[in-house]
Amino acid sequence: MFRKTICAALLFLAVALNALAQGVGDPAPPFTHNSLENGQISLSDFAGKVVYLYFFGYNCPPCIVFGPITEQIHQIYINNPDVVVLGLDVWDGSAAQVLVNFKQPTGVTYPLLLQASSTGGAYGVNVDWNVVVDQNQVIRYTKETSADPAGTANEIISTIDSLLLLTGIDDDGPQPVRFELFQNVPNPFNPSTVIRFQLNRSGPVRLQVFNALGQLVRTLVDGALAAGVHQVRWDGTDARGRRVAAGVYLYRLEAAGEARVRKMVLLP
Repeated sequence: MFRKTICAALLFLAVALNALAQGVGDPAPPFTHNSLENGQISLSDFAGKVVYLYFFGYNCPPCIVFGPITEQIHQIYINNPDVVVLGLDVWDGSAAQVLVNFKQPTGVTYPLLLQASSTGGAYGVNVDWNVVVDQNQVIRYTKETSADPAGTANEIISTIDSLLLLTGIDDDGPQPVRFELFQNVPNPFNPSTVIRFQLNRSGPVRLQVFNALGQLVRTLVDGALAAGVHQVRWDGTDARGRRVAAGVYLYRLEAAGEARVRKMVLLP
């Protein structure tokens, strides 16, 4: 009888927490926490910016796996003043525990906020959870990391990109868009990865993958595209659909007389 009562109570609590969970379109609950790097950080500090929040547990195994991918997302936008990445420890570890068990193993360089279980509760989330907040401090994406980390990263990046497009016009008219080839995410990867690129004008585009010897492996894009941000998934296969060997590969983007090349690593 006692066991049934406990189970019923836990079920009621889970339903209640789910009902309180913040969803897309809800105002992002404000927060202020001390950071691992010293000093307090508040969500309100970043009004007018896109904020990506990663809720982690300092010793959570899935968080250790996805942590390096969150850093890759951070590196994509590290030079963009309109994007901020923050990590929040909802397991309330000490500064030493967060440093040794999460920051060092994952290599993340974005700010990590301590003692954030109350904020996790306010957002209705658990560990290994991703939230994107827009320029008006409204939630535009909230989701637990899926069994496909690359797919989750792709969704986060797409959300951030779409929000950034809303800030491309000011009193002087549209702002110029750069021709850019971004680092693939995740990297290293297995079995697939997402390659993003940005075009400053419409026209013919070619995106190709080469092996370390410079031999063509796969053409991912060969045709006309509109100006803006685009992304393509490569599944680690060649033009005949055969899996390629693990190792270092190059991907090259050509458009409007310009070219960019980056390196990626396919794991065994």
